[in-house]
Amino acid sequence: MKMKKSYILGANKSQWENESVDQSLMPSCFIASRLANYITKTSFGDIPIEVVESAKVNIMDSISCMIGGLFTPNGKIVTEALLQEGDNLESSILGLERKTYALQASLINSILANALDYDDYYPLSHPNATIVPPGLAVSEAYKINGKAFLTAVVVANEVYLRIMRSLLPSKKQQEEIFGFGAHQTFGAAIVSGKLINLNEKQMAYAIGIAGANAPISSCAKTVWGDTPTMVKNNYGLASYVGVLASKLAKYGFTGPLDIFEGKTGFWKMSGSDQFKPEEITRDLGINYLIKEIQFKPYPCCRWLHSSLDAILKLKRKYNFEIGDIEKIEVKTHSLTTVYPFTNSKPKTLEEAIFSFKYLAAVVISGIPLGQKWYDKETLNNLKILALAEKVEILEDEEVNSCYPDKLLSKVSIYISNGKCLSTRVDYPKGTVENPIKKYDIEKKFKQLTQEVFTDEKVKQILAVIWKLEQLDDINKLTSLFHPTRVSQL
Repeated sequence: MKMKKSYILGANKSQWENESVDQSLMPSCFIASRLANYITKTSFGDIPIEVVESAKVNIMDSISCMIGGLFTPNGKIVTEALLQEGDNLESSILGLERKTYALQASLINSILANALDYDDYYPLSHPNATIVPPGLAVSEAYKINGKAFLTAVVVANEVYLRIMRSLLPSKKQQEEIFGFGAHQTFGAAIVSGKLINLNEKQMAYAIGIAGANAPISSCAKTVWGDTPTMVKNNYGLASYVGVLASKLAKYGFTGPLDIFEGKTGFWKMSGSDQFKPEEITRDLGINYLIKEIQFKPYPCCRWLHSSLDAILKLKRKYNFEIGDIEKIEVKTHSLTTVYPFTNSKPKTLEEAIFSFKYLAAVVISGIPLGQKWYDKETLNNLKILALAEKVEILEDEEVNSCYPDKLLSKVSIYISNGKCLSTRVDYPKGTVENPIKKYDIEKKFKQLTQEVFTDEKVKQILAVIWKLEQLDDINKLTSLFHPTRVSQL
């Protein structure tokens, strides 16, 4: 689909610094209005086939992460605390027998999607943690067909990712004020608004409502603080606010159409120190950013994956004994040379998924992927903790210069015979440059859902996802997620 000229926003600074534009007189001049035009006008037939297939992979990956999240401590807490009893409950918590309201399901499933930090990544966000969960919840409640669901997922990714790119803070600012959940609420508002068929004006208001009520950028406290917590990046609340915004707009509630413009625009609200408005509509409807989304082979912070790839590369090539390791030296960007990344003795899952020293030891020790990385036995394994103490993390200027677009890492392992084994990984597995195949995503799905579903049920679910556009009601997918194994839930 070729982009209409009305989507294009110039880069003239005065366009977004103007504080005195009358919204009632010039609604089409606002970024939110231009985005709403694209969102509401785009149909399934406008989307290239390869983009639809990319959306299916994102959906499959997100669903597997939601179900895997059920077995985490935070997953168990949110399902117990937030599931409701009652009649006319409309949306599923995937992997459980119970349903709840779409708003609650969006909140719970978004928390579950990121619980293991195994979900997809785009610098700097986890886009589908706040797009696929609310998309499924709303689609199930409104009995949406597969084509409409896929269209909403694609459109939400395309618009949200451009919003995110436009307001990324400088690296210095990230050290003080940062958070994904603040801007990810737009993805939830867009996917929900598209599914409940908001008109152009309502969609623009939904974007404004979502931005004005987004969770704060608290990552520096909730992730990089003294003790990383279950709050993490506020994905649950971001989804909840986004879905709520679309529903309020449907009934006539209004929000600031100039949510992005001005010195007090959303970029400032979210804690950024810069704004590039031209990024929001750059190649919208022409170049599909969803195809650039990265998938994780490891359940931990994406910033650490290149280093883990490098360690495994050296282990496979030289087959050294763990007992022969004297030191592991990792050169990385500055944000990962401080706590919690340097913590060698994490006590909780939330601490461990950011603890590079611990994760390096886990990978070398061959601990099976998934929840096993973070169970009490592994967290308290004395051999792993001793190996973690041998990891040294250093800042590297070349790596700094590449961040965040390229997550380069350099690793050297010093062993007892005096040898230094070194390598570098420019792109972690799961990027466009070093892609994960569809088979790998299916394998990950099976790994994360094996406690809940039989092998036969997994095959059935995967087959339906690959043919989503043929479904006349998304309930034919969500109805498959009732557990078929006796699990620990």
